[in-house]
Amino acid sequence: MLSADQFNDFHDWGYCRLPSAFDPELARELGSRLLQFLDRELSVRLDDPSTWRDLRGGAHFTRLVRTGVFKPVATARLAEAIDDLLGPGNWADPRGWGSPLVTLPANANSDAAWDVPSSGWHTDFPCWPPAPTLRMFAYLSDVQPEGAGTLVVAGSHRMAASWAERNPEASRNSGDFKKSLGRCNPWFAELFSREPSPQSRTARFMDETTEAFGVSVRVVELSANAGDVVLWHPSLLHAEAPNALRDPRLMATHTVQASWPKTAVSEPRPRIDTV
Repeated sequence: MLSADQFNDFHDWGYCRLPSAFDPELARELGSRLLQFLDRELSVRLDDPSTWRDLRGGAHFTRLVRTGVFKPVATARLAEAIDDLLGPGNWADPRGWGSPLVTLPANANSDAAWDVPSSGWHTDFPCWPPAPTLRMFAYLSDVQPEGAGTLVVAGSHRMAASWAERNPEASRNSGDFKKSLGRCNPWFAELFSREPSPQSRTARFMDETTEAFGVSVRVVELSANAGDVVLWHPSLLHAEAPNALRDPRLMATHTVQASWPKTAVSEPRPRIDTV
């Protein structure tokens, strides 16, 4: 069951953390099995950077997922948290409980500073109506800051309904949403810009909360420990983060689908003017 703070985090910021939602030692065991799969099936070895490659896309891991290896993620605690957000009995039990997300270190010999990216920001679903789903990250290893934890614009899910309502001619996909935000607000324009910011992007976007269209927003890196789960809203704006550390990011991700159309959380609708 979610605490009041966790429920408020989901409503206000678009995500909530479930510490030790499943056993941390089991999580690390699953992470080890994932690394063995990379070595055996994909010829990706951590001790040989020449074998490293882009592992985005679930197709790489289809055979592993079909074994049901990630079913132990589905603990009673996680099910109760999903019940709190989608309603008891309102969601289907996913057969696979996740597809791996693996981000290898960017460059074993690089000392480049980690920074907030300007590209790749998107939502996974159309912004309105809100999809009757939850997105889930299950951590199979400790994901430290700057270790490729997904970046989210906390609070951005609260803008999606208003934007779609005031822009009925738009296609309501994440690209249109992003472009509109960039036109209408200088904070988002800077976030999406490839031009250097007047100060550190980390300080600008992560260290302080700003107001945009009446909603408090800031960039948050979803770092966590093995065994933790993060549940997040399908309209939350997010981006892939670089991995500036030496260890790979090992997670499983899944979409928990409601059994029938139902808004996960009733969202207030701040005003976003068309420009």
